[in-house]
Amino acid sequence: LGRRKGHTEKHKQMDDSKSIKAFQAKVTSSILSALKVSGKERLKFESLFAGEDCQKLIKDEGDRLWKSIFLTKTKESKYYEYSKDFNSVKSLTVKTSEGKNGNANKPYALDPVKRQLEYYMGPENYPSDGYLQHLANEEGYISIDKILSFKKVLKLRDSWIKSLIAEEAKNHEGLTLDPSWKSIGYDDGSINKSSFVQYQKIRHSNDEARLKELRHLKKVEWVATEKIHGANFAFYGSSNSVRTARRKGLLELKDRFVRGFEDVVEDISPRVKKLFEILYKRNDKISMCIVFGELFGGSYPHPDVKENPDVARVQKGVYYSPDLHFLVFDVLIVMGVEQKFLDFDDMVNVLEEAKFPLIAKPIMRGTLEEISKFDVEEFSTTIPKILGLPKLEEENIAEGLVLRLAKEVGSTNERPILKFKSLKFAEMASAPKDKSPKSSRSPSPSKKKNKRSSKGPKVPSTLMDDEKSIGVWRILTRYIVENRLRSVVSKMFGQIRKADVKKLGKLLFEDAMEDFLLDTTKKSRGGSGPGVSHSVLFNALGKDKQKAIESACLQQACAMVSVNIRAIIKGDF
Repeated sequence: LGRRKGHTEKHKQMDDSKSIKAFQAKVTSSILSALKVSGKERLKFESLFAGEDCQKLIKDEGDRLWKSIFLTKTKESKYYEYSKDFNSVKSLTVKTSEGKNGNANKPYALDPVKRQLEYYMGPENYPSDGYLQHLANEEGYISIDKILSFKKVLKLRDSWIKSLIAEEAKNHEGLTLDPSWKSIGYDDGSINKSSFVQYQKIRHSNDEARLKELRHLKKVEWVATEKIHGANFAFYGSSNSVRTARRKGLLELKDRFVRGFEDVVEDISPRVKKLFEILYKRNDKISMCIVFGELFGGSYPHPDVKENPDVARVQKGVYYSPDLHFLVFDVLIVMGVEQKFLDFDDMVNVLEEAKFPLIAKPIMRGTLEEISKFDVEEFSTTIPKILGLPKLEEENIAEGLVLRLAKEVGSTNERPILKFKSLKFAEMASAPKDKSPKSSRSPSPSKKKNKRSSKGPKVPSTLMDDEKSIGVWRILTRYIVENRLRSVVSKMFGQIRKADVKKLGKLLFEDAMEDFLLDTTKKSRGGSGPGVSHSVLFNALGKDKQKAIESACLQQACAMVSVNIRAIIKGDF
């Protein structure tokens, strides 16, 4: 009888496995069909998941399979027992005479499904849960169907179904699911808006919080490459098309990015096609490759070098070439819902095979500590020499270094990557020196009223008499500097006009705010320990003070743009 029982259970598991596979294919197809019917490239995943067809499938087939999965995962526990027919469950938790919970020896199971049922029936919850006790019959059993209808259990069910869809999406040509489950799209092989991937914001080497996060990677090999002072640019390659993108989105054919960039696109596009072919031969699951790099150049003031009147200078501060060029610093491969950056040496090898003219090359390799000793203030750009141009008489300091791991680890969203920038290109003003006496004597009333420094902007009237808000505002204003404005200008495409002052000012403020919230405040007067996160300082303020700070800094950003708008339009900024 025992052998017969085991034989029956084995066949039941095989049947369930087949049913789950069939359900997996059906529910994924229903979502894909709904997406195609909508006529849109991409939709919110939750809206499709909650759609009529998908929910009908879950009700007709999914719930039965989920119940089987739930019973299998929660079969045995010291906190409860099932009835013989497995249709109900009974808590084994009792109350002692002192009123304390019996069987209080936790922890619960690691599996989230079993852990949830153990919590319901365990000593932490059941003795005080009047609703569960009300549901129990005279023998103490609660219907399992009732438990399966609880919100938290339904959430676990949805997570299980979503995991099935994600697994199926990997093998379903054209279905692209955002790893964060926010959206789902269909790609027929062409590159469209749903294909866009924004390159992550690179954190500063002086970011204490970020360095603390990277402590476990101090002894592994890092690679330092020259940080190019240009505009973030990318090429997207698939089996049948090549597209270009700026930092914020894909470029259309009608879009003008930088004057003369079309020649660069014409030169690099066939190399992107070749790169995709090389990568696809290695892995036929690859649906797209993204080549991230920097568009740079447009000026080289050397008497023996002729300037190119057909191109616009991308950035001011470092001289690279009279022509525009594209240097690759990263390659991302896309395989359905999966994304993966190539390891550094592998990236260099495949790019060389595809005949890319400029590839980020190591300036230094070693541990994070070893590379951090590199003096970026004395580092001259290596690009003119690579391009065969004569050396300038004047100093031509590079923007800095970018540090990445030689071997990729972790997710693509939070890669271990840092930048070491020369102070010449700092996007944050240095903090004013504290010249106040160290005595405890209070300042005079006249000094208290004087909220304006000799160099800094005037404190907004809405922040008066609130030292915490003024302190946060002062820190944020240091992020609104001309170097940051130059960086923001390089990210815009098309002709900039006088009417764009507010638009540019808003972009400058948003860029400053993003960096401000990522950074930390260092301890003053040589204090030890980590600083305080700016986001913590900002969020601790009231909503009215936050809005006042944002409004004042936005005005400051617009004022800076207004002062420099003529130079920006002429390309002399």
